[in-house]
Amino acid sequence: MSMQVARHSLGPALAAGGGALVLTDGFSCAMQVSQLDSNRSSLHLAVALDPGPSREAG
Repeated sequence: MSMQVARHSLGPALAAGGGALVLTDGFSCAMQVSQLDSNRSSLHLAVALDPGPSREAG
């Protein structure tokens, strides 16, 4: 049922969003994004606001 709702509302938003950042606040939301568009990634709001130390440093 949740994937039917996601296809109806989230799918068109992902298609229209171009390269915009997709925020997901839970595992199931992130899974829906990846199932609807396997080329699209998403981040939790906390990670988007504070990504932590750069992996390139040091």
